[in-house]
Amino acid sequence: MNSETLDQNRAPIYEALKTFRDMRIVPFDVPGHKHGRGNPELTEFLGKSCVSIDVNSMKPLDNLCHPVSVIHEAELLAADAFGAAHAFLMVGGTTSSVQSMVLSTCKRGDKIILPRNVHRSIINALVICGAIPVYVNPEVDTRLGISLGMQKEQVAKAISEHPDAVAVLVNNPTYYGICSDLRTIVKMAHDVGMYCLADEAHGTHFYFGDNMPVSAMAAGADMAAVSMHKSGGSLTQSSLLLTGERVNAGHVRQIINLTQTTSGSYLLMSSLDIRRRYQKDPNGLLSQEYIDPMVITSPQEAFYSKKKSLPIMGSAGYVCSEFVMCYPPGIPILAPGERITKEILDYIAFAKAKGCSMTGPEDPSIEHLNVLA
Repeated sequence: MNSETLDQNRAPIYEALKTFRDMRIVPFDVPGHKHGRGNPELTEFLGKSCVSIDVNSMKPLDNLCHPVSVIHEAELLAADAFGAAHAFLMVGGTTSSVQSMVLSTCKRGDKIILPRNVHRSIINALVICGAIPVYVNPEVDTRLGISLGMQKEQVAKAISEHPDAVAVLVNNPTYYGICSDLRTIVKMAHDVGMYCLADEAHGTHFYFGDNMPVSAMAAGADMAAVSMHKSGGSLTQSSLLLTGERVNAGHVRQIINLTQTTSGSYLLMSSLDIRRRYQKDPNGLLSQEYIDPMVITSPQEAFYSKKKSLPIMGSAGYVCSEFVMCYPPGIPILAPGERITKEILDYIAFAKAKGCSMTGPEDPSIEHLNVLA
């Protein structure tokens, strides 16, 4: 299937599921609810139309781990629609897309340049692969209390100081809709042989709206994680991973298959397939999303090191071994490997007092923190 024969009015997975349902096949395999007949309460709640297409991978419906027919066709159509060399349907949320980007380009000891206001999933990926973060700390709009984009001058400085880094990661946009000069950052990364990765969890509309900021693929980025379920209208937990010409798609597929489920949800995949046409008083605002971190050791080393639990207000000076964040947006205030300071502890106390939903530590009450012993 080449670009001349691609028909964006088609939805191959959706079409195959409708055909499959009309065949009235009697299931002798998983899932155990047997098209809803084995779980009438679930069928009543979700509807027969829904549970009848919650099926297992089989030859007529292709296989997400090794797509050769309808899923492959859906990925080709998605790549064409988004201007990518290849597109992967992801059923583990944009978390799985983001982590696949990092794991495809970084290994233990590699440096990756990124803003500190990244989603926790990116730092989790560093815990898994052992890469070292080089943070470019965005400036803050103190009037609005939000972080801005990565300044190209700061990125250039980080690249010159860390020429051995393998990739630059950019939020396009941030949780609050702030964009960086993505075209310039892509060029700077490519000029020194680095990959440029884009977290587009909140940027699906960039590909289809009028007068929008540039999308990652249009800017020449090597990979982009696109959260279709956030602003694209697909079901929650469905996402796309887009890649450019410089990326080996076969290698990326192998990386995805290390962690993504082998039982891909056809409800999620069909929703991706179908959805490919469719002021406040500032007093008391947080001054920013995080405190500039002091990175003492890699997230992986800190996460797996021997640790001890301390009362949070007595942990200043120690190195944290877990996450602390407000959710949403899921940007860590503290990440594994970072020094705990009084300023950070005051920030956490302030966020708790304001009623922020705090997540991350083993202690759900956030009264104790795990630190390096």
